[in-house]
Amino acid sequence: MGPSVRHHFSRIVRSALLKILFASFLLPVFFNSLSAQTPSRTINIKVAFDEEFQFYSKWRAILKRVISSSSRKFEKHFGIKFNVTDYENWESDDSLKSVYGLINDLRKKVLPKDCDIVVGFSGQWTRRDDISGAAIYLRNYAVVKRMSSEKVMSLVLTHELCHLFGAIDLNEKGSIMDMKIVGRDFDAFTTRLVLLNRNRNFIPHIFPLERDKWDKVITLYKERKRLERKEVDLNVMLATFYIEKKEYDPAIAECLEFLESYPNSTEIHNLLGIAFRRKGELERALEEYRKVLSLQPAIPEIRFNMGIALTKLGRLEEAIIEYKRAIELKADYAKAFSNLAAVYLDLDKPDLAIQFTRKAIAIYPRMPKALSTMGEAFLLKNDLDRAESVSIRALQFAPSLSVPHNNLGSVYLHRNDMDRAIAEYQTALAKNPQFPKAYHNLGRVYLLKGSTDLAIAAFIKAIDLKPDYSKAYSNLGSAYLQKGKVEEAVDACQKAVELKQDYALAYSNLGYAFLGKGMYEEAKSSAARAAELDPGLPEAYNLLGFLHEREEQFGEAYTEYKKAFELDPEDIKTHLNLANLYFKKTQLEKSAYHYKKVLDQNPQFASAHNNLALIFFYQKDYPRAWAHLKTAERLGAQVHPGFKEELKKKLIR
Repeated sequence: MGPSVRHHFSRIVRSALLKILFASFLLPVFFNSLSAQTPSRTINIKVAFDEEFQFYSKWRAILKRVISSSSRKFEKHFGIKFNVTDYENWESDDSLKSVYGLINDLRKKVLPKDCDIVVGFSGQWTRRDDISGAAIYLRNYAVVKRMSSEKVMSLVLTHELCHLFGAIDLNEKGSIMDMKIVGRDFDAFTTRLVLLNRNRNFIPHIFPLERDKWDKVITLYKERKRLERKEVDLNVMLATFYIEKKEYDPAIAECLEFLESYPNSTEIHNLLGIAFRRKGELERALEEYRKVLSLQPAIPEIRFNMGIALTKLGRLEEAIIEYKRAIELKADYAKAFSNLAAVYLDLDKPDLAIQFTRKAIAIYPRMPKALSTMGEAFLLKNDLDRAESVSIRALQFAPSLSVPHNNLGSVYLHRNDMDRAIAEYQTALAKNPQFPKAYHNLGRVYLLKGSTDLAIAAFIKAIDLKPDYSKAYSNLGSAYLQKGKVEEAVDACQKAVELKQDYALAYSNLGYAFLGKGMYEEAKSSAARAAELDPGLPEAYNLLGFLHEREEQFGEAYTEYKKAFELDPEDIKTHLNLANLYFKKTQLEKSAYHYKKVLDQNPQFASAHNNLALIFFYQKDYPRAWAHLKTAERLGAQVHPGFKEELKKKLIR
């Protein structure tokens, strides 16, 4: 119900016709002159007609006259023309009992495609409920029922089109928006609303009105409400705009006030659910959505909103079901496709995420959130070029978004461009300071750069914003381990595996933390569990190899290192472990090869320089040995003084 749906019309058409003859509600002159000074705007309409409407003779001619008459009124007063660009047959459901059911049926079966709005004409009798039409401000659909008088039907259509421009049902005799007996004139209040909404957009995933006009519209509704004319649609529209402004308590108050008179309003229960959801009261939100479904189960937005609430509750499989139901009810529901993709991304299913973002973008190519999700999915697949491309494209359409900057930060992190990665993560946080993933990623970069204190602070901030952030706990454990805070490292990693019991990397990090405490059996058990959960995790095999090496089981150690190397030939830890193992076994050429690989990725690795100095010493390449030894010293390595003196003697000789 509400301005979007609740539209009462003449109880008796004959009475309405008499009112048309005698009503003379005149508007101030400046409203008409304003439209004359403004360039005309054309709104493209798709017209749908059901089989019952076609039973009437000359129905096509009737449609053209009705639409033309309404268009002339809008053009005269507001400079808005309606242009029919497409006609489509609509097989309406004969079991429907109200105009509300008709409009949802229309939305399911007739898609706008290249049109701005869809107007359905129905010849169904439905029931004698005094409601001759319906329209949805946020959805770009309207329905008009067949009536015996073309003039009245044209006025009904005009009334419904006004709803698409923010107008509401009024207690205003003679007004086109009068809820009791249809008038023929635009009252001053309606005129001001339509003019404010004149340039509204018709893109379903974007709020219709520009942000700079919200307060003006709210002021108009509030001024009208003070007249106390029992125009309850004011509650609906005020709640709608308060929600968009993120003022949830006033929105809830408007909804509750409306429900005192109309407890079964699906529109208001939906708005109330949205307000509760955005306040974080997710169970109360689901309760409101279920009330709507008990009254009208075929509204796609309810399924969509349930999907959002279930996602926030971590009930991802249930959320998938609801998003798919929303799509079944509305095949071009781009936002549902986009949100479904985001859920699959949370489930680490990037291929499905890409599949559904592509469907969203096929409907609306300029959909930045879908592009952002696609960028994250390409990152999971390590397709850095495409991740970068779609993230940049998302920012072109919506520069205020934070997620694309987070994506770009991860692209640059993968390319080892740390400073650029930090800049992108910081930009993401400047745009959204409540973005836990960006804090987590910033912590990862700091950890790789050796800025351990900054990394710890970033991980803690991520956890403050998202207390169940298992990845942040796991990396926090690694950061504590680098600082030598072994107890804190164990606690953080144990928290990570408590939150996500199948989190292989957390078990691997826990194993390294146990290693730091000298708890070798616990370390081996954690590493084995990590390898079991994720056989493609090099870190687990590196830890198992190190534990075998510690026990001088060199063959077993080599087997584990080789597994890690086959999984990731560029992993620096694997190269270091193999280099150390070959050094112990005096296979100096192989050892030198892997130390050089370590230095290719991190030229500041002091111990690698120190060990290469030893290798070149044994190979009697004293100048290269000396160069690596001096570099190791410069980087802070404690070089053995006896070795340094011996190397000097060799160089002198």
